[in-house]
Order: sequence, then C-alpha cells, then structure tokens
Amino acid sequence: MRALAAVRHTARRAHTQALWHDVLTFRDDVPVETTVEGDRVRVRILASPVNPSDVNAIEGTYPGARAPPRVPGAEGVGEITEAGPASGRMVVRRWNVAKRGGASAKMFDVIDRDVPVHEAAMITVNPCTAWRLLEDSGAREGETVVVNAATSGVGRALLQLARGRGIRTIAMCRPRESAVATEEAYESLRADGADVVLADTDSTRLRLDERTRELASRARFGFNAVGGHSAQIMLRLLQPRADRSSDEIETGGAGRLDMLARVSDAIRSGTLRTPLDRVRDVPLADVLRVLRTDADADARTDVQTSIGRRKILIRA
Repeated sequence: MRALAAVRHTARRAHTQALWHDVLTFRDDVPVETTVEGDRVRVRILASPVNPSDVNAIEGTYPGARAPPRVPGAEGVGEITEAGPASGRMVVRRWNVAKRGGASAKMFDVIDRDVPVHEAAMITVNPCTAWRLLEDSGAREGETVVVNAATSGVGRALLQLARGRGIRTIAMCRPRESAVATEEAYESLRADGADVVLADTDSTRLRLDERTRELASRARFGFNAVGGHSAQIMLRLLQPRADRSSDEIETGGAGRLDMLARVSDAIRSGTLRTPLDRVRDVPLADVLRVLRTDADADARTDVQTSIGRRKILIRA
C-alpha cells in the first residue's frame, strides 16, 4: 500500500516547506492486513486534505497525535473495497485510520456519493465544526454573529452557512502584506457571505461605520478561534450578555450522522462550497516534489500560510 509517512517531528513554528518535506517520506510498501473479517473494512482512499492541524501533528504539538513514524492526516473520503460480514456499508472519514489498510467500521461514516469528492474529503473538520457552532449557538435569522480568523476553513464555512440561514456576519480579518492582497482577502470574504469585513489589528481604537454599528447592535454570538487582542475586540462588538464560543466541538452517534446529512445537503444545494480554485489538487506520489518545488521558489514560505491561501488536496 502507498502512503506518505512522517518519520520524525519538525521544530514548532520554525519550519519552512523545505524543512517540512524533509520529515516526510513516500512509501509504496506499507503492510496491510491480508484478510478482512468481522466488522473490519478495507478502504481505497480517494482524496484527503492537508489541514493546519496536520502540520501541528508533524511538529509534534497537536494533542493526541501519535509519535512518528506515522501516516499524517485527520480526514478524507474513500470507497469500500472489501468488508467483513459485520461491517455494513461505510465510507471512510479518517484517513489515518484507513491508511492502516483495514479498520473497524465503527470508525467510519457513510456519506452520499453525489457529494463531490473534493468536498467530501474536507467535510468533517471545517464544515461540520461551522455547522455545529451555528446550530448549538441558537443564532436566529436577522441576528448577527462575529467571526475572527474568518479566512480559515471554519470561518469561511461559517460565513456561508450563516448566509443560508439569514444570519448576518461581521468577519474579522488580519490585513495582508499589501493593500491589494488585503482587499482580495476582504472581497473573498464578502463573496462567502460576510456582511461586513473588519480589519483585525492590534490597535486599541475601534472605529466602526454606521453599517457595522447597526449589525453589532444585533450581535449576540461571537465565534473565536484566535484569543488575545482579537477576542477582546470581538467582545467589544457583542451586546451585553452575549455569548462567545471557541471552535472546539465534540459530537457523536446519531447527532453526528444528522450533522453530516445536513452539511451534505448544504453542499448539494450550493449553500456551502469550496471552489476548486481554492484547492490545490496533488497526486499522492507528487506531494514531496510539489513541496520541494515550492520551497525552491520561496524558501521563506511557511506551510501554515500556504495552506491558508489554498487548500492542498492529496489524491491517492
């Protein structure tokens, strides 16, 4: 079986793409189980995204991540190729589990095949978190929510889902390296549904135009993924007795299946989408070459930054 494996940790926040690809190795001889029995299934992976949390796992800073050598990855979509008699019909959701070749069907979730592969591969980490935040907050149509780290995967999904529910949004976004890049980021957030984009800076002065003040007057909920000064600004935008939530959500059982069904419906209807121009489609065997090429082009490029700009989707 083929796999991309991390052989050791790299230094936290000190890596560039050159250092990152040095701790990864491509293998085509990963052993697999010869038989699939009981509730075990064998899965052919179709695609898996690279999330910032995967970079953290390679750094050795992500809680609960297994020590190297290991196959990194937290989500993905695949097709059952062999199933034990007690496994049922499943589609993989956790790439690192599937990379072991065979695993319990209890670790997998079913997803309809009419969801595009690139959307299905990225459905569990960001879209489901965004859906859960909105669902559990109780935000209603016509109300406003404030979102920082708005260009993140969770942030963009939250903006789109909120728009589909008639919920207004104030998106907080840090300025980019140039005025042109900043405006491009802001415009992309407006396209995703942000009613107002607010510069997330270290300034202690908060200047709001009339439109932002009007939206803030109905802001009961803030979704914080940053903390620090950004969270303080968020609190100043919220109304008294409002709620601020961090995007750490756990769910399971029937609630999880319902969530996946609802998010899948949002994707099919066009309410939620990850445009293909935001996805960098890379075959598994080419991942290391792509990382080396990018590193040669700009040795200072940080993996976290490049992932934030364009999602890397690995095709098996």
